[in-house]
Amino acid sequence: MRTEIVDHELKAQAYTVEVLGPETPPPVLERLHALVRKGYRPEIGKDTETDIIVLRHLGKAPDLVLHSDGLVEPYGGRWARHKRHIVPPVPFGAADLGEQLRFMRFLDTIPRASLRDRTRRFRHKYVYFPVVFAILLGIHLAFTAMIIDG
Repeated sequence: MRTEIVDHELKAQAYTVEVLGPETPPPVLERLHALVRKGYRPEIGKDTETDIIVLRHLGKAPDLVLHSDGLVEPYGGRWARHKRHIVPPVPFGAADLGEQLRFMRFLDTIPRASLRDRTRRFRHKYVYFPVVFAILLGIHLAFTAMIIDG
């Protein structure tokens, strides 16, 4: 009697097993690699949220946020001054093939970062700041010389 119950349970389990197709993983790494190839720089570990990657473009393209489920949306924080006139894109979902195609079309519209864009941080730190500092120091020394001579 016991073996009949076990056999019946095994047959019932065999009939309820459902065969599914291969599960497609979310396109997070694929999107990350595509965005990095287009000139985006990932910022990882700068915030308390561990399921997002902030992607900043050096040129004139919108900054983006990549979520762990593959969702790509515009960055909600402060944008650089040279990017404030850029219209952010509508968020790109991860579940639909149409969304992936729309994301790839968006990637085609992103311009390459020019030499001027790539050297912006260097120029601000090592050119503009020392020049302004030298001008202010020169004005200070000129006023000091006028006070001492006068």
